[in-house]
Amino acid sequence: MMMKWRFLALIIMACSFTGCIDIFETFNIKDDGSGVYEQKMDFTRAMQGMMAMMSEKGRDNMSSKKKMEKKDSTFSLKSMIDTASSLSSSEKTVFGKANATMHLDEAKGEMVIIISYPFANAAEFATIQAVMSRNETSGSLFDALMSAADGKMKNKGMGGMGQEGDGSKKEGLPISQYMYSLSGNGISRKIKNPNDSSAAPKKNELDDMPEEMKKMMQEMMMMNITTIINTPKPVKDFQGNNGTLSNDKKQIRFSKQVNLDTKLSSVDFDFNVNY
Repeated sequence: MMMKWRFLALIIMACSFTGCIDIFETFNIKDDGSGVYEQKMDFTRAMQGMMAMMSEKGRDNMSSKKKMEKKDSTFSLKSMIDTASSLSSSEKTVFGKANATMHLDEAKGEMVIIISYPFANAAEFATIQAVMSRNETSGSLFDALMSAADGKMKNKGMGGMGQEGDGSKKEGLPISQYMYSLSGNGISRKIKNPNDSSAAPKKNELDDMPEEMKKMMQEMMMMNITTIINTPKPVKDFQGNNGTLSNDKKQIRFSKQVNLDTKLSSVDFDFNVNY
Protein backbone atom coordinates (compact mmCIF):
# COMPACT_ATOMS: atom_id res chain seq x y z
CA MET A 1 0.00 0.00 0.00
CA MET A 2 2.84 2.40 0.83
CA MET A 3 4.38 1.74 -2.59
CA LYS A 4 1.11 2.58 -4.35
CA TRP A 5 0.89 5.87 -2.50
CA ARG A 6 4.50 6.60 -3.44
CA PHE A 7 3.78 6.04 -7.15
CA LEU A 8 0.69 8.26 -6.95
CA ALA A 9 2.63 10.98 -5.16
CA LEU A 10 5.18 11.04 -7.99
CA ILE A 11 2.50 11.78 -10.57
CA ILE A 12 0.96 14.47 -8.41
CA MET A 13 4.34 16.12 -7.86
CA ALA A 14 4.80 16.21 -11.64
CA CYS A 15 1.32 17.60 -12.34
CA SER A 16 -0.25 19.41 -9.43
CA PHE A 17 1.53 22.74 -9.60
CA THR A 18 0.76 23.52 -13.23
CA GLY A 19 -2.00 21.11 -14.22
CA CYS A 20 -1.67 17.87 -16.13
CA ILE A 21 -3.48 18.86 -19.33
CA ASP A 22 -3.12 22.08 -21.33
CA ILE A 23 -5.87 23.14 -23.75
CA PHE A 24 -5.37 26.10 -26.07
CA GLU A 25 -8.27 27.47 -28.11
CA THR A 26 -7.24 29.96 -30.78
CA PHE A 27 -9.45 32.11 -33.02
CA ASN A 28 -7.85 33.72 -36.07
CA ILE A 29 -10.58 36.04 -37.36
CA LYS A 30 -10.30 37.96 -40.65
CA ASP A 31 -11.87 41.25 -41.77
CA ASP A 32 -14.53 39.49 -43.84
CA GLY A 33 -15.72 37.42 -40.85
CA SER A 34 -14.06 34.19 -41.94
CA GLY A 35 -11.38 32.49 -39.91
CA VAL A 36 -10.04 29.38 -38.24
CA TYR A 37 -10.88 28.00 -34.81
CA GLU A 38 -8.14 25.74 -33.44
CA GLN A 39 -8.15 23.39 -30.46
CA LYS A 40 -4.77 22.27 -29.19
CA MET A 41 -4.80 19.56 -26.51
CA ASP A 42 -1.39 19.00 -24.90
CA PHE A 43 -1.18 15.88 -22.72
CA THR A 44 2.60 16.14 -22.25
CA ARG A 45 2.47 16.94 -18.53
CA ALA A 46 0.16 14.00 -17.91
CA MET A 47 2.38 11.65 -19.91
CA GLN A 48 5.51 12.80 -18.13
CA GLY A 49 3.78 12.23 -14.81
CA MET A 50 2.98 8.69 -15.91
CA MET A 51 6.58 8.23 -17.05
CA ALA A 52 7.78 9.27 -13.60
CA MET A 53 5.59 6.55 -12.12
CA MET A 54 6.80 3.99 -14.66
CA SER A 55 10.40 4.90 -13.91
CA GLU A 56 9.82 4.27 -10.23
CA LYS A 57 8.32 0.87 -11.04
CA GLY A 58 11.15 -0.13 -13.35
CA ARG A 59 10.42 1.59 -16.64
CA ASP A 60 13.73 0.48 -18.17
CA ASN A 61 12.65 -3.13 -17.93
CA MET A 62 9.25 -2.30 -19.43
CA SER A 63 10.72 -0.33 -22.32
CA SER A 64 12.81 -3.32 -23.35
CA LYS A 65 9.59 -5.27 -23.89
CA LYS A 66 7.66 -2.50 -25.64
CA LYS A 67 9.09 -0.20 -28.26
CA MET A 68 8.46 3.47 -27.54
CA GLU A 69 6.19 4.97 -30.20
CA LYS A 70 6.98 8.12 -32.15
CA LYS A 71 4.69 9.47 -34.85
CA ASP A 72 3.41 12.63 -36.44
CA SER A 73 0.07 12.28 -38.26
CA THR A 74 -1.98 14.74 -40.27
CA PHE A 75 -5.41 13.88 -41.62
CA SER A 76 -8.72 15.35 -42.69
CA LEU A 77 -11.88 14.80 -40.67
CA LYS A 78 -13.94 14.48 -43.85
CA SER A 79 -13.68 10.68 -44.00
CA MET A 80 -15.00 10.45 -40.43
CA ILE A 81 -17.73 13.01 -40.99
CA ASP A 82 -19.04 11.37 -44.16
CA THR A 83 -20.00 8.21 -42.27
CA ALA A 84 -21.68 10.00 -39.34
CA SER A 85 -25.40 9.29 -39.63
CA SER A 86 -26.31 11.85 -36.94
CA LEU A 87 -25.11 14.82 -39.04
CA SER A 88 -27.12 16.62 -41.71
CA SER A 89 -25.61 17.16 -45.15
CA SER A 90 -25.01 20.85 -44.41
CA GLU A 91 -23.27 19.98 -41.14
CA LYS A 92 -21.07 17.48 -42.94
CA THR A 93 -20.11 20.12 -45.51
CA VAL A 94 -19.02 22.64 -42.87
CA PHE A 95 -17.56 20.29 -40.26
CA GLY A 96 -15.83 18.21 -42.93
CA LYS A 97 -13.42 21.08 -43.69
CA ALA A 98 -11.65 20.42 -40.39
CA ASN A 99 -8.30 18.71 -40.18
CA ALA A 100 -6.20 17.33 -37.35
CA THR A 101 -2.59 16.67 -36.48
CA MET A 102 -1.19 14.45 -33.77
CA HIS A 103 2.32 14.40 -32.34
CA LEU A 104 3.37 11.49 -30.15
CA ASP A 105 6.81 10.80 -28.74
CA GLU A 106 6.61 8.33 -25.87
CA ALA A 107 10.33 8.47 -25.14
CA LYS A 108 10.08 12.20 -24.44
CA GLY A 109 6.63 11.96 -22.88
CA GLU A 110 5.05 14.20 -25.53
CA MET A 111 1.50 13.99 -26.86
CA VAL A 112 -0.25 16.87 -28.63
CA ILE A 113 -3.45 16.86 -30.71
CA ILE A 114 -4.45 19.91 -32.79
CA ILE A 115 -7.80 20.21 -34.58
CA SER A 116 -8.41 23.14 -36.94
CA TYR A 117 -11.92 24.19 -38.00
CA PRO A 118 -12.02 26.70 -40.91
CA PHE A 119 -15.23 28.74 -41.24
CA ALA A 120 -16.39 31.13 -43.97
CA ASN A 121 -18.65 33.25 -41.76
CA ALA A 122 -20.44 33.42 -38.41
CA ALA A 123 -23.18 31.07 -39.64
CA GLU A 124 -20.67 28.33 -40.48
CA PHE A 125 -19.02 28.73 -37.11
CA ALA A 126 -22.45 28.40 -35.47
CA THR A 127 -22.87 25.08 -37.31
CA ILE A 128 -19.50 23.89 -36.01
CA GLN A 129 -20.55 24.87 -32.48
CA ALA A 130 -23.87 23.05 -32.85
CA VAL A 131 -22.10 19.82 -33.76
CA MET A 132 -19.41 20.16 -31.10
CA SER A 133 -21.95 20.96 -28.39
CA ARG A 134 -23.32 17.43 -28.51
CA ASN A 135 -21.53 15.64 -25.69
CA GLU A 136 -21.61 12.31 -27.47
CA THR A 137 -20.01 13.99 -30.51
CA SER A 138 -17.09 15.51 -28.65
CA GLY A 139 -16.31 12.22 -26.92
CA SER A 140 -16.65 10.15 -30.09
CA LEU A 141 -14.65 12.61 -32.15
CA PHE A 142 -11.79 12.40 -29.69
CA ASP A 143 -11.89 8.59 -29.78
CA ALA A 144 -11.99 8.65 -33.57
CA LEU A 145 -8.99 10.98 -33.76
CA MET A 146 -7.00 8.71 -31.49
CA SER A 147 -7.90 5.70 -33.62
CA ALA A 148 -7.16 7.48 -36.87
CA ALA A 149 -3.79 8.72 -35.63
CA ASP A 150 -2.96 5.17 -34.66
CA GLY A 151 -3.91 3.85 -38.09
CA LYS A 152 -6.91 1.90 -36.83
CA MET A 153 -9.68 4.03 -38.27
CA LYS A 154 -10.87 1.55 -40.91
CA ASN A 155 -14.67 1.66 -41.09
CA LYS A 156 -15.44 3.00 -37.64
CA GLY A 157 -16.74 6.30 -38.96
CA MET A 158 -16.87 8.84 -36.14
CA GLY A 159 -15.80 6.28 -33.60
CA GLY A 160 -19.41 5.31 -33.05
CA MET A 161 -21.04 8.73 -33.45
CA GLY A 162 -24.51 8.45 -34.92
CA GLN A 163 -24.43 4.67 -34.83
CA GLU A 164 -26.31 2.25 -32.66
CA GLY A 165 -24.76 1.27 -29.36
CA ASP A 166 -25.66 1.31 -25.71
CA GLY A 167 -27.32 4.71 -26.01
CA SER A 168 -24.92 6.36 -23.58
CA LYS A 169 -23.48 9.79 -24.19
CA LYS A 170 -19.81 10.55 -23.77
CA GLU A 171 -18.96 13.57 -21.66
CA GLY A 172 -16.09 14.89 -23.73
CA LEU A 173 -13.69 17.56 -22.40
CA PRO A 174 -14.71 20.62 -20.32
CA ILE A 175 -14.72 22.73 -23.49
CA SER A 176 -18.02 21.03 -24.36
CA GLN A 177 -19.59 22.88 -21.41
CA TYR A 178 -19.61 26.29 -23.09
CA MET A 179 -20.62 27.93 -26.37
CA TYR A 180 -19.15 30.73 -28.50
CA SER A 181 -21.06 33.25 -30.62
CA LEU A 182 -19.52 35.26 -33.43
CA SER A 183 -20.86 38.49 -34.94
CA GLY A 184 -19.48 40.98 -37.43
CA ASN A 185 -17.68 42.92 -34.72
CA GLY A 186 -17.33 40.67 -31.72
CA ILE A 187 -17.18 37.29 -30.03
CA SER A 188 -18.71 36.02 -26.80
CA ARG A 189 -18.62 32.86 -24.71
CA LYS A 190 -21.23 31.52 -22.32
CA ILE A 191 -21.46 28.46 -20.09
CA LYS A 192 -24.28 26.13 -21.13
CA ASN A 193 -26.96 25.51 -18.48
CA PRO A 194 -25.05 27.27 -15.65
CA ASN A 195 -27.95 26.95 -13.20
CA ASP A 196 -29.12 23.49 -14.20
CA SER A 197 -29.35 21.52 -10.96
CA SER A 198 -32.19 19.24 -12.05
CA ALA A 199 -29.97 16.31 -12.95
CA ALA A 200 -29.20 13.77 -10.26
CA PRO A 201 -25.61 13.83 -8.99
CA LYS A 202 -23.50 11.70 -11.28
CA LYS A 203 -21.47 8.90 -9.75
CA ASN A 204 -17.88 8.75 -10.88
CA GLU A 205 -14.81 6.69 -10.15
CA LEU A 206 -13.69 9.03 -7.37
CA ASP A 207 -16.79 8.47 -5.24
CA ASP A 208 -15.60 5.19 -3.73
CA MET A 209 -12.08 6.38 -2.93
CA PRO A 210 -10.89 7.36 0.55
CA GLU A 211 -11.18 11.14 1.01
CA GLU A 212 -7.44 11.78 1.06
CA MET A 213 -6.84 9.76 -2.11
CA LYS A 214 -9.81 11.46 -3.79
CA LYS A 215 -8.23 14.85 -3.10
CA MET A 216 -4.94 13.66 -4.57
CA MET A 217 -6.66 12.38 -7.70
CA GLN A 218 -8.48 15.69 -8.14
CA GLU A 219 -5.12 17.43 -8.05
CA MET A 220 -3.99 15.16 -10.88
CA MET A 221 -7.00 16.14 -12.98
CA MET A 222 -6.26 19.86 -13.07
CA MET A 223 -6.48 21.38 -16.54
CA ASN A 224 -5.25 24.69 -17.94
CA ILE A 225 -7.60 26.23 -20.50
CA THR A 226 -6.30 29.19 -22.51
CA THR A 227 -8.41 30.98 -25.14
CA ILE A 228 -6.58 33.25 -27.60
CA ILE A 229 -8.51 35.56 -29.93
CA ASN A 230 -6.68 37.28 -32.79
CA THR A 231 -9.01 40.02 -34.02
CA PRO A 232 -8.98 41.77 -37.43
CA LYS A 233 -8.99 45.21 -35.75
CA PRO A 234 -8.24 46.59 -32.27
CA VAL A 235 -10.47 45.51 -29.41
CA LYS A 236 -12.75 48.36 -28.28
CA ASP A 237 -13.82 46.82 -25.01
CA PHE A 238 -14.37 43.47 -23.30
CA GLN A 239 -16.11 42.03 -20.27
CA GLY A 240 -14.90 38.89 -18.52
CA ASN A 241 -12.48 37.73 -15.86
CA ASN A 242 -8.91 36.64 -16.52
CA GLY A 243 -8.66 38.62 -19.77
CA THR A 244 -5.32 40.08 -20.98
CA LEU A 245 -5.10 42.45 -23.96
CA SER A 246 -1.98 42.77 -26.12
CA ASN A 247 -0.25 46.13 -26.62
CA ASP A 248 -1.66 46.53 -30.14
CA LYS A 249 -5.13 45.52 -28.82
CA LYS A 250 -5.53 42.94 -31.59
CA GLN A 251 -5.10 39.89 -29.41
CA ILE A 252 -6.88 39.01 -26.19
CA ARG A 253 -6.36 35.91 -24.10
CA PHE A 254 -8.35 34.34 -21.29
CA SER A 255 -6.75 31.73 -19.03
CA LYS A 256 -8.18 29.57 -16.28
CA GLN A 257 -7.20 26.43 -14.41
CA VAL A 258 -10.05 24.03 -13.69
CA ASN A 259 -10.59 20.57 -12.29
CA LEU A 260 -11.89 17.95 -14.69
CA ASP A 261 -14.35 16.82 -12.03
CA THR A 262 -15.86 20.30 -11.44
CA LYS A 263 -18.61 22.06 -13.39
CA LEU A 264 -17.32 25.24 -15.02
CA SER A 265 -18.36 28.62 -13.63
CA SER A 266 -20.06 31.39 -15.63
CA VAL A 267 -18.20 33.96 -13.52
CA ASP A 268 -14.87 32.58 -14.66
CA PHE A 269 -15.70 31.62 -18.25
CA ASP A 270 -18.33 33.99 -19.69
CA PHE A 271 -16.90 36.88 -21.71
CA ASN A 272 -17.84 39.37 -24.41
CA VAL A 273 -15.31 41.04 -26.74
CA ASN A 274 -16.10 43.92 -29.12
CA TYR A 275 -13.73 45.08 -31.86
